[in-house]
Amino acid sequence: MKLILLSLISLTGVLANPIANPDAEAGLAKRATCHLISGSSEGCDWDPFHAQRRTTVSQGGTIHPTCRIANGRNVGGNKGWDWIAEWGCWVSAHNTNDGCKTGMPTCDGVGSDG
Repeated sequence: MKLILLSLISLTGVLANPIANPDAEAGLAKRATCHLISGSSEGCDWDPFHAQRRTTVSQGGTIHPTCRIANGRNVGGNKGWDWIAEWGCWVSAHNTNDGCKTGMPTCDGVGSDG
């Protein structure tokens, strides 16, 4: 009986404190509004290193990255990549407008290709 009561008390504490949004805790809740400037549709890749497409973004499409890295796969001389949290994929910064990276934080925990 005591074990059941103790379990219920513990469960109540867990339910009262829901898991927080990891993007918000990492300071990534603010999103930029950027546009694809390439002459065609572009890929949003699973990772910024291996060119494995998750989805395609239309030419001129709007994206909302939460952070960026500067050491991904080289695309047109640019190694910057933007994380699109809502889609769970990366877009090459080579294909976004010039002001896109202004004020955008660096993504933590993303290392170089290796």
